[in-house]
Amino acid sequence: LSEQALCEKRERSKYGHSMVDSVQDLAADDLAAAEASVPPYVPAHIQVPEDFPSISIAIEMAEDGDVILVAPGEYRESISLYKDVTLMGHRGAPQDVVIISKNATTVTFCARKGCLKNLSFRVEDTSNFFHCLVVESGEVEVESCELSGGAWGICINNRASAIVRSCQIHDNKGTGVNVYGGARLSLIESEVSANRGRGISVSDSGTAVVLMGNLIHHCSDGVYVYGKASLRMEENYVHSNQDSGVTVHEAGTSAVIKRNYMQRNGWGGVRIYSGASADVQDNDLQGNQSGPLAIDKASQAVVVVDNNQTAESLPTGLNSPSFLKMRQRLSTTPRSPLSSLPLNISE
Repeated sequence: LSEQALCEKRERSKYGHSMVDSVQDLAADDLAAAEASVPPYVPAHIQVPEDFPSISIAIEMAEDGDVILVAPGEYRESISLYKDVTLMGHRGAPQDVVIISKNATTVTFCARKGCLKNLSFRVEDTSNFFHCLVVESGEVEVESCELSGGAWGICINNRASAIVRSCQIHDNKGTGVNVYGGARLSLIESEVSANRGRGISVSDSGTAVVLMGNLIHHCSDGVYVYGKASLRMEENYVHSNQDSGVTVHEAGTSAVIKRNYMQRNGWGGVRIYSGASADVQDNDLQGNQSGPLAIDKASQAVVVVDNNQTAESLPTGLNSPSFLKMRQRLSTTPRSPLSSLPLNISE
């Protein structure tokens, strides 16, 4: 479609006719009244590849508020999402709609507000420098997406804000999710796994992260917070990471850690040191190789520890309703071949 044809298609879908047709029939003195009576804008639905052959061209032709529907297939392009649109996979699972970049970041979000849904982002990168998704500004919602192969899975910085829900972030060459520079993130019911670096890294003053109901495993550290950032995490399952389940580091850094399961981690369940503050309550910290909790003298005065299970070995059964609910949800979530680590923690 040409730009003019797209405009007329959008107008006819909203009004039953194009504005070009209508305006030609109006007298000059009726134009003001006609403009006042124009209905509010209705977002257009643009289809790739039916309307445009690539996602980048669809974004260029879209207007703020439009919805870009991407059919199943592989799209080899690096995308700059600079308009306030929704980009979503259409008629398939996330693994069916794959955006692949070659030695470039797959998607850079720099709009005011937008949504990414039901897509897979992959990087083919020989330099270990480029990421699956970079959020540079504004507010973005990311739902039911898969991000793999990048230096980082998701990077959020420069005071941007993101809500990430029901995503799989795995097999990246460095950190799974990196949040810094005063950015904000809510990560909800997602899986962060098999990243060579940290699962989640949070740093810098003003940076704030909330983790709710996630599975974080087989990374170097599960969650690492430092540089005066803040963290709140509840009802997450953090296991089998090479170092600690959660590390809170440096004076001015703070964390609220409640009702989580942190087990089978190498350096311990929770590590707090160098004057960092934390509230650690009602967690199951059993079965970590170097112990449940490590708090140095500089942090002891500003750490609250209460009602945690801290046995050195795992119990024979885990019957917590919240844990069983999480395990049931994860066992029924479709997983791609790249994310094939077993979920059975009883092994």
